[in-house]
Amino acid sequence: MTNRGSAPELAEFNAWLGQLPHKSKVVICGNMDQRLESLASRDVRARFLTNARYLEDESCEVEGLRLYGSPFTPKFCGAFQLEGEAQACEKWSAIPDALDILITHGPPQGILDCAGKGQHVGCPELLRRVSSLRAHS
Repeated sequence: MTNRGSAPELAEFNAWLGQLPHKSKVVICGNMDQRLESLASRDVRARFLTNARYLEDESCEVEGLRLYGSPFTPKFCGAFQLEGEAQACEKWSAIPDALDILITHGPPQGILDCAGKGQHVGCPELLRRVSSLRAHS
């Protein structure tokens, strides 16, 4: 959403969301949204993101689809970082089994996760969790 989570960046992003013609908009934070990490998700929604549904380790239903969103990634840089395997396992175990769309800032390990010099930065625990979910047929 932002480069560092400054109030002007957030206001500009929220205004842009408000100009989009889509009936439903769902967003999550990412590692660059450092200012938002210390705020409760309800405060983020109330103060900064009035033109979209903000998800932080939670579910919602949009037009009959079940969504779950999380901003967390394995320790890399910035905000919303997971400190090791145990914390990642705990975080991803909260992803519900009954789900249509999963929104995460970081990918599962090995899936579109190359950064910098070809290093894989995806989360192995997230890969295990999404592999256990039933795909739609």
